[in-house]
Amino acid sequence: MGYFDNPKNVEQYIEMMRGFDNAFMLDRVFTYLPPGGKMLELGIGAGLDLDTLKKSYDMTGSDLSAAFLDAYRLRDSDTPLKKLNAVSLDIDERFDYVYSNKVLIHLSDENLKTSFQNQARILNDDGLVMHTFWRGRKTETLHGLLFNYQRKRDIVQMSEPWFRTVHYEEYTEISAKDSFIIVLKKK
Repeated sequence: MGYFDNPKNVEQYIEMMRGFDNAFMLDRVFTYLPPGGKMLELGIGAGLDLDTLKKSYDMTGSDLSAAFLDAYRLRDSDTPLKKLNAVSLDIDERFDYVYSNKVLIHLSDENLKTSFQNQARILNDDGLVMHTFWRGRKTETLHGLLFNYQRKRDIVQMSEPWFRTVHYEEYTEISAKDSFIIVLKKK
């Protein structure tokens, strides 16, 4: 059983995120992913981004944790949700955008490359992806969760067969420039 398969851990995470201000990130979403398109969010977690994004996009939320999906359904039974692995992306739908906020950090480099390939597969022509990562080059495990820090050049190299870089920006979440946003366009 994974860490976020435990409803108690999910409750603690949702409580920890209460009041978290993600305005900076969402401003970038609206800047680089024009509203109105069909978007898949990988890893909804507490659902804070999904709550805002569904007002401007045709949203489908996803998570590998049924506990996160169940918690979100208690608040909103209308938004489509899928139990989805961010690597295999076993979904028959097509999207204009794929978005995640510090979700793909839980993938090994090999799985991340496979995820990029599958993101390209489910995107419409000229589709865009926007993801955030912890910046650096290390891996660590906390409560059984992998945290795989990344660098721009590694993400560009992993995604290059399917995507070109549209935007890259470093930002501060906890310490100076500890994070980055990358926007990629399907080739």
